Amino acid sequence: MDLVERIARFKAPKYISAYMDILHLHFGQVDRNDLIEREFDIGIQLEFGVSSRTLISPMELGLSRMSATALYEKIARDKLSQEECREWVADRAAQFEGMNIPAVIVRELRERLLSGADARPAD
Repeated sequence: MDLVERIARFKAPKYISAYMDILHLHFGQVDRNDLIEREFDIGIQLEFGVSSRTLISPMELGLSRMSATALYEKIARDKLSQEECREWVADRAAQFEGMNIPAVIVRELRERLLSGADARPAD
């Protein structure tokens, strides 16, 4: 595990970051900046163990990996920001029980992503 820890958390991000810097430089030189993915952060993706912005956003907001994964499966989009995830949850808060999401995950969604009156189940 020590080897995995050293490679996944330190060496891989360092070398991949250097590679990405070179790739960005090359794309700039050949006037293909449209090929550069600005939001790609290998360090964060390795830290969280996910590759989708929509999976990372809820975890950054405090959700567990299990809850973030369940939410991601319902959202079915890859590039939602933290705020967009909050909005998606708020817009569908009254529908959670009908989405086949486990009660423990619904409770976490309500506690972490909704505030005040929005967190209460609909009557």
